[in-house]
Amino acid sequence: SDPADAQEEEEEEEDNTNTSYSISFDTFENIHLFDKVDLEADRRKAEEAAAVQAKKDEEELRRTAAEEAAAEIERKRKEAERAAQKKREQEEVMQKKRDDTVLANKVLEDYNNGEGSFYNVLEVSRHASQDFIARAYKHQALKLHPDKNKAHNAADAFKTMKKVYEVLKCPLKRADHDRRIEAREASAEFQRQREIQRLRSNVAAEKQRCEWEVKAAMKAKRSAEKQASEDVKAAMRAKRSAEKQASDEVKAAMKAKKTAEKHASEEVKAALKAKKAAEKQAAKKSVPGGRSKSAPRPRTTPWEEFAPGTSMYNTIPPETRVRAYAHEWRGGLVFVRVRHYGQIQSFNVQSGHYIVRDQSNGKNSDVAVDSADIFQMITVQTRYSDVPSAYVDEGLMRVISYDDESSSYKVIFTGEGYRHTANISHYDFIIPNGTVVRLEDIPNDQYAWMNGKYGQIVRWIEEKDQFGNDGSCYVVQLSSKQNMTVHMCQVRL
Repeated sequence: SDPADAQEEEEEEEDNTNTSYSISFDTFENIHLFDKVDLEADRRKAEEAAAVQAKKDEEELRRTAAEEAAAEIERKRKEAERAAQKKREQEEVMQKKRDDTVLANKVLEDYNNGEGSFYNVLEVSRHASQDFIARAYKHQALKLHPDKNKAHNAADAFKTMKKVYEVLKCPLKRADHDRRIEAREASAEFQRQREIQRLRSNVAAEKQRCEWEVKAAMKAKRSAEKQASEDVKAAMRAKRSAEKQASDEVKAAMKAKKTAEKHASEEVKAALKAKKAAEKQAAKKSVPGGRSKSAPRPRTTPWEEFAPGTSMYNTIPPETRVRAYAHEWRGGLVFVRVRHYGQIQSFNVQSGHYIVRDQSNGKNSDVAVDSADIFQMITVQTRYSDVPSAYVDEGLMRVISYDDESSSYKVIFTGEGYRHTANISHYDFIIPNGTVVRLEDIPNDQYAWMNGKYGQIVRWIEEKDQFGNDGSCYVVQLSSKQNMTVHMCQVRL
């Protein structure tokens, strides 16, 4: 824009033109190199410009896509709002139609049910004034007018409303209507009181029936209790009769036993008398000069009186402490049962009697006793709380017999003022060491010969089997000093 500057530029161009003609041929290659550098720079600038333009185009496309997406979202939102608005309007129309139908049906129902009054149709009380009834009629008429109420029976309801108002606006017609309502209410009250009376009668009848049933049940209960009492009495009489019969049988058996023991005792006495006479005769023959001298009694062990071929395992071992009962003659007139305390000395196989040495009250005499009259005196240790601590055969508990079917002992518990019979198992008490027992129910063929043999308890071992059951056992020593381990149920007292 400045003339001076333009003149300077023209001068510079002229100088450059003149200079270009003065360039030598040697510098041509350098000029060509400078042109290549300028072309490369132009190319880079063109690429940068193209990249910038492409970035601008991409941003423009992204912005256009975002605007289109936002416009689409806004369009969908407006469509959803319009649909929701339309749905709300439809629901409002349907709700209004339902409300109109309900109102029209209520008016017709209140008018036709026969129990209500015209006051219910206008929704006013019986004591409402004429002005209030007129305002209520206008209010209801506006709701039921066919132009505003879309119910199918709106016209009928509107006509009914008009009939009701025609009655209530006239004092005479209203009074006649009130009289009909009062008559209807009186009839309803009469029916209600009649129904209440009927219900009360039903309740009284039901109460009386229940009382009769209770009385009948109590009578049946008393009859059943009386019958049960009579049955118990009959059972007790039968039990006493059976016990009496059993007692008579026991007495007869004891009498027979005493008779047999008496005969056996007489035979033993006769045998001893004959033996003494023979010994005396033999002593007289062996003494020279006719002098008599009692032959000394040979010293024998308790086992020498056993019959040949018998085993001591089949009898109670010697030196076992027992309580024995023997039958003796007192004064040659009375045959009494005498109790002795002492030790087993030997067993006579021929007579089946044990020789017991009585050591009570300073005595030291031998007594022949039947095997059924020998009892061991031992103190047992109970294992469970339901079995009382007791003595066997002396004191609190006495063993009566053994039941093979139930595998239990029948015992009698005695104490001050009571006597109770019960069955207890092998596992309920522990037999003390040194007690003579008999082995039974040994199933192993290798040791089956031990069944029925006697031995002494050495110790008791408490243990469990692999299933957690009671597997306790005794160690029993036989007369051969052989120790055998057997279960508690394989030992008999």
